[in-house]
Amino acid sequence: MSSSKLNKTLERVKQRIADHQFYEAHQALKTVAARYIKSQDYGQAIELLYHGAQELLTAGEGGSGGDLSCYLVDTYKLAKIPVDGASKARVVQLFNLFKEDEPRRKEFVQDVVQWSASFGEVGYGDPELFHVFGSAFASEDLPYEAEKFLLLGTKDSPVVLAQLLYEWFSEDPEVGTVAFYISRAVLGYLTVGNIRGARQALDHYLSNFIASGRTTPPKRLSVAGDDIAEFSQFPLLNFLQLLIRACQRENADLFKRLRFRYKNDIKDAFDGGVDEALAKIGERFFGIPVRTQGNLLQDLMGSLFSGPPGGEQNRPQIQGNDLD
Repeated sequence: MSSSKLNKTLERVKQRIADHQFYEAHQALKTVAARYIKSQDYGQAIELLYHGAQELLTAGEGGSGGDLSCYLVDTYKLAKIPVDGASKARVVQLFNLFKEDEPRRKEFVQDVVQWSASFGEVGYGDPELFHVFGSAFASEDLPYEAEKFLLLGTKDSPVVLAQLLYEWFSEDPEVGTVAFYISRAVLGYLTVGNIRGARQALDHYLSNFIASGRTTPPKRLSVAGDDIAEFSQFPLLNFLQLLIRACQRENADLFKRLRFRYKNDIKDAFDGGVDEALAKIGERFFGIPVRTQGNLLQDLMGSLFSGPPGGEQNRPQIQGNDLD
């Protein structure tokens, strides 16, 4: 299919959409795309599907536009299109055109994750795409969806996740739950080996918490030349800071001493819910074996939250098997 023929096809489709002949436009695009996929003219098929999906999504036809968007990603897979700047740009553009409540958006995101995991440089998916998805879900106040992408995102993702968690904590009238929220980011990032992300998220969260006036100013301590904010009322915040330092230094003895020193606080706060997550962190950084193994993408794509904040019965719980 030449560029001129492609342009003529798209012009006819645009006219049908302008005339509100959405079904006809959708079917015409699928038919022509299928013809060129059959002849292995993948490049033209991709351009046709991409521009057609754009037109339909822009017209508010989320079902038809979403169907073509998923067809585009299926073509990526069939043609073994690599995860590069051009292929990601199309995906991001289409994602941004979806309405938040469009059911096909979730299917599209799942298809993109599978494609980027298969044809990208990272086996679980593309961090830049994950950051885009996670940031969008965070802005839409969808913490369940945002968290699982931001934990596997870019160097900019930890601040986005920390801010989301802090805003969720801010809605909780019980200040004692402060460690519950940020522990999700810290344990999540450490479980995937991202010390920088864990520290960045915790630092951002603590800065907001200190500035909020919901706590007395912490003491500043130097631990092995590193600055620690000591919270007398919230020992688990101290634990999380020291846990990161133990992982940084690969200090197994410090890790074990921390677990022993704070075991009662951990038990009272999490009711054993972090034991498996800590065991997996122990294996990753200190070679302490755990009994079970899991799939990184599968586990992290499952929500880590068991319930919304706002009361004793609805505290977020850490689920260790989701942090593999």
